[in-house]
Amino acid sequence: MKKNVFSLNSTIAVLALFVLLIAVHGQAEKVKFIPPNEEARIKAIGSTEKLSEELKKAFEPGKNFKPIRRPRPDDWLAEHKERGETYDQYMRSMPNVPGLPRIYIYLLPLGRFGNEKEFLANLKEFTSLYFCMEVKLLPVLDVKELKVRSRTNAYTKKRQLNCNNILVKLKERLPADAYCLLGITMSDLYREPDWNYVFGWALYKKRVGVFSFARFDPTFWGKQWEKDYEKILLSRSCRMLSHEIGHMFGMQHCIYYRCNMNGVNSLEENDRSPAYLCPVCLRKLHYVLHFDVIDRYKNLYFFYRKTGLLREASWFKKRLTTLPEDEKALSSVAGTEEHKVLNKTNKHDALRSSGDLLEVVSIEPSSPAVLDLGQKLHVKVRYYLDTAEPVKIWARPYTHDSITRGYGAHGSPGYRKEIRESDIIDCWFRFNSPKEVDEVSVKMCDGKTGNEIIVLSCKINARWVRQKSE
Repeated sequence: MKKNVFSLNSTIAVLALFVLLIAVHGQAEKVKFIPPNEEARIKAIGSTEKLSEELKKAFEPGKNFKPIRRPRPDDWLAEHKERGETYDQYMRSMPNVPGLPRIYIYLLPLGRFGNEKEFLANLKEFTSLYFCMEVKLLPVLDVKELKVRSRTNAYTKKRQLNCNNILVKLKERLPADAYCLLGITMSDLYREPDWNYVFGWALYKKRVGVFSFARFDPTFWGKQWEKDYEKILLSRSCRMLSHEIGHMFGMQHCIYYRCNMNGVNSLEENDRSPAYLCPVCLRKLHYVLHFDVIDRYKNLYFFYRKTGLLREASWFKKRLTTLPEDEKALSSVAGTEEHKVLNKTNKHDALRSSGDLLEVVSIEPSSPAVLDLGQKLHVKVRYYLDTAEPVKIWARPYTHDSITRGYGAHGSPGYRKEIRESDIIDCWFRFNSPKEVDEVSVKMCDGKTGNEIIVLSCKINARWVRQKSE
C-alpha cells in the first residue's frame, strides 16, 4: 500500500515539475523589449553632416515621427527578440541595389481577387510611387500550378499554403530583368509546422517574397463586408506589401520609431502600424534608390487622397509642411484643376490645415445641369480632422468669381474628429428664381473663430429655370 502511495506522490511531483517547466517556458517566450532612448535613435539615423540641407531636414525626426513604444502583450516585439539595425549597419551589410539588367519590381497574383482589375492596378501604382521604380504586373497564376505544400489550419479550419515552398518556386520564376518578385495571394500562409500563420515572408538576398491578403478579408472570419471595406483592404495591403518589399531591399525590422518596417504579429497590430518609413529606414531606402524625398512624399499624398485613404494622406501632407520649400510643396499638393486649396491668411490657419483634409466626392446632378426652381444641387464632401477642435463646412454657389445672390443652403453643425473618416457630408444649395452658377466653393472653417482652413473650388455648369406649364 505504501508503495502505491509513493508512486502516486512521485507521479504528482513529476506532473508538478512538468507544469512548472511549461510555465517557465511560456514566460521565456515573452521578450522584454526596452525602447531605445533618444541618443540611440539619433545614432541609428547616422551622421548627416555631409548631406545637403534638404536631406538633413528629411532625416530629422522632428514632430512627425514618434518613438516606438513598449509592446502590448501579443505584439511582435513582445514575442520576438529584435536587435535592430542602424543606418551604418545597413550600409555595411551590402544590401541589394537595383541596376541593369535588374531594374523592375514584379508583382505576381497567385489566384483570383475580388474587384481584381482596380485593386491590382492600385497596388501596382502604389508600389511604383513608394519605391520610385517601374513595376510590372504579371498575369494571374493559378496556385495549383506551383504545386506547393498545403495544410488545414487547426484553428481556422482554412487551407494554408507553405510560404517557404512558394518562395522556392518564385525563385525559379524570377525574371532576368527583375530586381525582385513578390507573390500576392488571397490564400492563407504558414511558414513552419508549429507556426499558426504569417501575413507574408521575404528572402533578403534572393529578392523574392510572398504576401497574403486572406486575413484582411472579413469573409475569412465568417463576417460580412462592411462599408468602405475596399478602402480598408487597400490600406492594409499597401502597408504590408511595402513592408515585405522593404525586406527585399535588405531592411530588417525597425525598433527605433513607429515605422512601416516595424514587425507585426496580428491584424490589429497591422492596423496600428503607420504607412510611412521613419528617418532611419527612409535613409536606408534612399541609400539604394536615390529618390527625391519631397517628390516621393507628394506622389504618395496624391495617391492616398485619390483613393480616399485620408488618414495616410493627412500624415504625408503634414510632413511636407516641415521640409525645405514647404511653400512649393503645399501648393503642389493643394489640388488639381478641379480642387484648389487657397493660400492661408494667417499662421494659425496654416498650421491647423496641415493635417486636415477636405475632398469633394460628387456633385449631383452632374454638369451640365438644368434644375427646377427650388430644386437642390447636392455636393457630397468627405473630410478628415487632425485635431479635436470642431469645424464647420459649407458649400456655396459662385458666378463669374462672385457669390451668387439669392440662394438657400444647408447649415453646418460643428463637425468633430470623432466622425469616421469614411462618413460623407451632404451639402446643398438651391434657388427660387432663375440663376446660372459656374462654380461651387466648399469651405472648411474653424468652428470657434470662423477662420477659413481649407477652400475647394469646383467648376460646374448649372442653371435654375422656371419650367413652362403645359
